[in-house]
Parts: sequence; structure tokens; C-alpha cells
Amino acid sequence: MAVSTVIGVALGLLQGMSRFLRNLFTPLMIFLRSLPMIVLIVIVMVVVKYRYVPVIASTMIVVPIISEATCEGCLRIDRELIDVYRMNSGFNLRILWSVYLPLMAGYLRQAYINAVGMGVKLAVTTEYLVQTKESLGKAVHSSIYFSDYQDVYAYALVMILLVLLVSEMPVWIGRAVSRAAGKQTA
Repeated sequence: MAVSTVIGVALGLLQGMSRFLRNLFTPLMIFLRSLPMIVLIVIVMVVVKYRYVPVIASTMIVVPIISEATCEGCLRIDRELIDVYRMNSGFNLRILWSVYLPLMAGYLRQAYINAVGMGVKLAVTTEYLVQTKESLGKAVHSSIYFSDYQDVYAYALVMILLVLLVSEMPVWIGRAVSRAAGKQTA
């Protein structure tokens, strides 16, 4: 998720700031979004080693979700706010962190929640298909093979908790940073 988030936000910002790059990447994003997941998994299985398939396939599915939300959020920022920061400085990491990301937060939050659920489900499905050693997908396969259905239900509960944990983690980090910043200013 971290890799997908970084790549998705970077591509989305580039698309949001440049019409040329938006037109260049739009067909690729549509292709990745519309390609059936099983076809993508099979293509990735043919191209790379099996142990990398869950990460690469999940990243290829999640990046367009985050990228398109970032691009849309960037396009919806009020141009007057952009002009104000341009009067004082050029685009840099401080401007990205203090202007762009807070103004795009709603778009990013919704995309991240959708991407986490889809990414975890896809990763476990891919682990199941390629039989990745010591993975949740392999454990589910073994439980089904030996008719240990209580284990299958337990793994489903683990997946639900994992999705909740990963999707709420940015909120917890944001609150911790806000508290730390509040204590420093006080």
C-alpha cells in the first residue's frame, strides 16, 4: 500500500499539473482499471517470479485508483490559492505538504479506503493462485484442502481486521502528528 500510495500520488500530481501528462497517462489508467484482475494476475505470473506476483499485481490495480483521485483533487483546487503560493515561491515539498495534500484530502481519503480493501483482497487472491509460501492465501488454500472451514472463517476475520487496520492507520498517524504539533506550539 505504501508503494502504491507513493506512485499513485506522484502520478496523480503530475497528471493534475500537466495536461500533456494527463492525456499521456489516461489510456494507461483506463486500461489498468478495466482489465479483469485475473487476466492481469496471469500476465504478471508469466512475466515475473511467483513470489513478486502479489505485490506487483496489487500495485498495478491500486495505483490507478489513487492516481485518478489525486489528479481530480489537484484539478479541483481553487486556482486563486495556487496563484497565492506561486507569488511567494515555486512548487516544492513544503508546498505539496501544506497546500496540495490538505486541499486534496477528501479525494485521497476516499480513494485510499477503496484501494485498501481491493488491494488486500487482490493480494490474498494472488497468493492463493501462485501459492506464495507463508502467506494468507496459502493458509486459506490449505484450510480448504483439509476441510478446516473454521480456519477459513478465521482467515476471513483476519482479512477484515487487516483492512480496517490499514485503512485507519493514516487517520491515527494524522491525529498523532496533530497532537505533537499542538504540544510544540503550546
